[in-house]
Amino acid sequence: MHIKGTPANMQQNPIYADVVSEVAEFLSLRYHQMVGVGVDPFSIAIDPGIGFGKTYDHNLELLTGFDVFKKMCLPICLGVSRKKFLQTLLGRKVEERLAGTLAVLSYSLLNDTAQIFRVHDVVQARDLMTTINALLSFKAKHLLGS
Repeated sequence: MHIKGTPANMQQNPIYADVVSEVAEFLSLRYHQMVGVGVDPFSIAIDPGIGFGKTYDHNLELLTGFDVFKKMCLPICLGVSRKKFLQTLLGRKVEERLAGTLAVLSYSLLNDTAQIFRVHDVVQARDLMTTINALLSFKAKHLLGS
């Protein structure tokens, strides 16, 4: 997982020239280091660290720039559940951010950007994923059958 700084200082004015490419470079370097010391490459997933040393805009850039991470051909973990950027976006307290969380998960599913999702509201997230996957499957089946 990418983090800029430490948990104690990560949100103190994080600056990137290009957050997507810098996070991708960091994750690629860490991947190669892990493989270099013998970690099974098929056991590694990457996480861009939404909310960890990133501003509101950085988080949106990462969420809409996942094509760069997909090129790494590794499973991508997305942890957006109840994150602070949703407070900035929606003006909601942490316990009121379920709709925002589900919206980001929907966006990710519809754009095929992540394979692993870290969430607080597991039942609701599972229901959302089941529903979207059923709709996508139905659409694909009927497009092929037409």
